[in-house]
Amino acid sequence: MDTALRQPPEMATPDVERRRTRRLRLQLPAAVFLRGAMRYVPFILRDISMTGAFLSSEIELGAGDRFVLSIRPPGTACPIVAQARVVRVGTDQATRSEPGLGVVFTGMSPESYAVLAGLWRSGTRTPVAARQRSAG
Repeated sequence: MDTALRQPPEMATPDVERRRTRRLRLQLPAAVFLRGAMRYVPFILRDISMTGAFLSSEIELGAGDRFVLSIRPPGTACPIVAQARVVRVGTDQATRSEPGLGVVFTGMSPESYAVLAGLWRSGTRTPVAARQRSAG
């Protein structure tokens, strides 16, 4: 089995962030592996699409910074592990209040891509997502 990170055709990296896919709003713990720190740093995943995510943390990163992102959705055996690049630093465009990072996925194993696709198919069953659906 080839576990090398690769970029599925659906994940073409845009030069400028343009949301081409819907975002799934949720709140999950995430970890970012920073090469300089040689360790995982905790982040909070605020939303995710098939091509990127919005993260928040006390750690400051800049546009263009690259890292490895790891997310373990509830009820999944494998985490989503993706290479990512910061495309935007600022507030969440949906809430206009939460500061954080907009990132684009630049590579992902087929296994991680399958877990991400499953998260989308299920509409996620995290408590935050369930509250948002019932409130809407």
